[in-house]
Amino acid sequence: MKLVTIDYINDAFPKSAKSFNLKIKEAAIIIGVHENTLRSWSGKAIGPEYIKVNNGRKSRVLYPKECLINWIEENTVKTM
Repeated sequence: MKLVTIDYINDAFPKSAKSFNLKIKEAAIIIGVHENTLRSWSGKAIGPEYIKVNNGRKSRVLYPKECLINWIEENTVKTM
């Protein structure tokens, strides 16, 4: 059973439903951390995989929905 699905993400962010990626603020909400935490993680190369668009001062970080789902599943601790 998947904890988070593409449909769940699309329902949570209808404006991003047609996109394969989420902005940092949306991704942070999905995984339950502050967006500054996600920025820090990306700078340290930890956390979910992301895409960096345009190098330099105006670069953007986008999180593929499928990568967020995979990261959540891989980091879920199952208890008895």
